[in-house]
Amino acid sequence: MNLATLPPRRDARKSAPTVENRTADVQTSRQARLSGLGQPAYLAYTLDVQRIQNALRSAERGDTWLLFTIFRDMYASYGHLQTEWAKRKCVITGNPQTLIPYDADDKDDKIACEVIQQMIDNCGNWYDGLNHLLDATLYPLAAAEKIFEPVGRAENLGKHKLRYKLKEIAPVDPILLCFKLPYIPGFTSIDNPAGKFDPDDWEAWLRFYATDRNGVPKYTMQDVYAPNPNYHIVHRSNMLSSVIPPNFGGHMRTILFPWLLSTQDRDWWALMMQKYGMPIPVGKVNTQQMDTVAYMQQALALCAQLGGIVIDTKAEIEWGAITTTDIAGAHKMFQDWCDCNTSKIVIGQSLSAKPEKTGMGSGAAQQSEEIREDYRIQDTMKLDDTLKKQLYRQFLDINGYAGHAPTTRWGGMREGAAATLSKTLAQNATAGLVPSARGMRTVNEKFGIEFELHIDMVRGKGTNPQDGDNDGKVKY
Repeated sequence: MNLATLPPRRDARKSAPTVENRTADVQTSRQARLSGLGQPAYLAYTLDVQRIQNALRSAERGDTWLLFTIFRDMYASYGHLQTEWAKRKCVITGNPQTLIPYDADDKDDKIACEVIQQMIDNCGNWYDGLNHLLDATLYPLAAAEKIFEPVGRAENLGKHKLRYKLKEIAPVDPILLCFKLPYIPGFTSIDNPAGKFDPDDWEAWLRFYATDRNGVPKYTMQDVYAPNPNYHIVHRSNMLSSVIPPNFGGHMRTILFPWLLSTQDRDWWALMMQKYGMPIPVGKVNTQQMDTVAYMQQALALCAQLGGIVIDTKAEIEWGAITTTDIAGAHKMFQDWCDCNTSKIVIGQSLSAKPEKTGMGSGAAQQSEEIREDYRIQDTMKLDDTLKKQLYRQFLDINGYAGHAPTTRWGGMREGAAATLSKTLAQNATAGLVPSARGMRTVNEKFGIEFELHIDMVRGKGTNPQDGDNDGKVKY
């Protein structure tokens, strides 16, 4: 093969924009301006299986606004989902946040870490923005706009000078996401550059519906616009294979029917208790006397309305009851199944939502905690990767700082795991094995705290006060 005859390689990927691209264009106002007038009406009270199936079929061809509206209503009305999802998010947003320099010995990397900390401290909605990005743990993705603001000359934002500050991470409502383009390439206006589908583009499957000046979406392909790495953050954190298209609904799709059946079961249980939960009057009359039967029927009808009954002196009435315990138990069993199924999808286990007696030494509690920890680590690493590549790097570039983007960690290892790792490090130090600079970075990430390695102390100078001067031998 003659390499000289090959055409020049086309750099179509936009996933890693150059420094010039990052600094040339920043966004200072929102583009996705959805108002209350543009919000779809609440649909949950009219839903049935057929309507959900119609929404799924439309979403599978890229039209997701109806399915994502159902997701919104499901989240707003299903208390069990809210609780379980909050557990998954709080292990990040509810823990202390630590920035770790890429290289603790590099001056530029230390400065970069401090600059990013200034960015976070001066952001108007940092934790609300992270909370929105964490919607991607169940949604196929979460999109947000990076809104920057020029820094005035007299404005003091901290130790390092900044040209721009991060004003806010502005959430993009999922109903504005459009995935039609891969199914109908080119079905836009001729002069709209977002109408071209190129799999090499950054977030090639995703487009956004435009909104008018009143905040109402324009559900038309003529005005869609493409995500821009300078303007947008697109976060993915679910554990589905990347070959499953995002318009299929992510993990939220698997919660749809447990939610529908759970809410329906509440209505069914209430109707059952209304009909059979109170004693039932049983009239005893001579069926040959038609006038007495008619009079008794009229009296029973009034009884249901007024709470009292008048009958003939020769007629009899008794109060019967239906054993509702078994019926209510069946409803409770079905409700528990729906809730447990939702818990397994959201946090990988149901023991924390519905504690059960598992017996001494079964290890079920420890297993559930390990599953929860695995989810936390995965969510933390994916969110850190997104922030480093799509926000931190751009912020450093537009403000003229050359260091590497720092690593973000929320919280750290559990107490038991941290104690075990500390003991291992101490035993290794006794044997003369200490972490390298790269190894210390791993240790810092696991603990969620930035440590410094002091070789002299490890080798026996003042490690324990009771040791005194022990000629380089450390006693443990």
